[in-house]
Amino acid sequence: CALPIYRSTLLHIELTRDGRLGQVRIEQTSGVEFLDNVAVQAFKMAEPFPNPPPGIVDEDGAIRFNFQFVVTMRSRGPFNFLR
Repeated sequence: CALPIYRSTLLHIELTRDGRLGQVRIEQTSGVEFLDNVAVQAFKMAEPFPNPPPGIVDEDGAIRFNFQFVVTMRSRGPFNFLR
């Protein structure tokens, strides 16, 4: 049984008080540029984030948090790439 391979991208997210994406940046790369780019694009495509609770808004009006995308790959044999 092959051990799973984990790749994770940690993003730092900053939203405006109305749920718009102010900033997204990679805090820790997965080591695979494609996976990192997909994580960033997912946040860009998901905005706006409706109804952020007022209790999570910082004094300067921003909402900041980290979000981690994790991909688990399991190999059950050789990889086959189609061309």
